[in-house]
Amino acid sequence: MKSMINDMKESLIYGLKTCLEYFVIIAAILILSIVIDLIGGRDIDHYFSTPYFITASIGLALTFICAGLYPSVLKMSINSYNAECPGLTQRYVIEKCRSKVLCRYFSILSCFCFVCSLFYDMETYPIIVRSLMAGGFVFLFQYIKYRKQYKSL
Repeated sequence: MKSMINDMKESLIYGLKTCLEYFVIIAAILILSIVIDLIGGRDIDHYFSTPYFITASIGLALTFICAGLYPSVLKMSINSYNAECPGLTQRYVIEKCRSKVLCRYFSILSCFCFVCSLFYDMETYPIIVRSLMAGGFVFLFQYIKYRKQYKSL
């Protein structure tokens, strides 16, 4: 029982660290865009408009939901894999299932970012479109990375 709790705790910490990494990336893109607009002499009031706050709030909520669900999804994947292939080392199963779950997460998040970027006008909300597209590409590259890792295990 203690080992299962430790695995869940470790998975939650891993999920929260991953969540924080991508939150920092998006925040850096936003800050960089504001700095570029300030240097270019453009008005930055639109960065503090309702659509930006709504998009940022939804993104932050989804990030923490994904990080919170990660341990339970990983545990279900591990249990399923152990039932299919008994006798494998627990470390191998955890790595295999972690790659599989992250691969699934990143593919969904990548598609979500790309699709959401289509709903905003580039002329009116350029930072939202750029952030969503950048997030989509980051998640796509992470998907490719974990897909290769999953296939190699």
